[in-house]
Amino acid sequence: MNHYLSVQNSIDYIESNLSTQLTIESIAEQAYYSAFHFQRVFQAILGYSVKEYIRLRRLTKSLEDLRRHDESVLEISLKYNYSSQEAFTRAFKKTFSMTPADFRKNSKIHGGVKDKMVKPVKLNPSELGLDHSLNIKKPKIVELDELYIIGRSYNTQLEGEKYFHDIPQFYDDFGQNAYYLDITNRNRPGFAYG
Repeated sequence: MNHYLSVQNSIDYIESNLSTQLTIESIAEQAYYSAFHFQRVFQAILGYSVKEYIRLRRLTKSLEDLRRHDESVLEISLKYNYSSQEAFTRAFKKTFSMTPADFRKNSKIHGGVKDKMVKPVKLNPSELGLDHSLNIKKPKIVELDELYIIGRSYNTQLEGEKYFHDIPQFYDDFGQNAYYLDITNRNRPGFAYG
């Protein structure tokens, strides 16, 4: 499957739904990937996480809306799925170094703002000088002798990319506390699978 075409399908879906509630799972469906694999491919191609791309696209679109003056800042905040005008203003100021009200007064897209805008991506690998392959390591299937292992379960979430924080924290806790040493009759002392 062409990774670029798959990711472009997901970008087109994002662009059509910037003012609706988007989930990683619904976006990944457009590329026909699992949510986990999709996020890796998306980041490898665009250099942004999915969440960051959506955030920057919504903020960029809000600039256009603010220039028209036909919607209030609160209406624009809610339109792009911010929980409040304050949350929108914080995100806007963090990205563009000014509040939406300050931008609306000036309404000129100057260099500092323009540099931080993210336009909709149109992927064309040949124009980018890229081939159609991505260097993503594929799993290697290996046959092993029968092996008994003990697992420790851990729950996390794909939504909000919470697992990027949770999984390393779980491994740190597991290793630092040496929980694997509590296992009796170990075949491979001091060894743990991750």
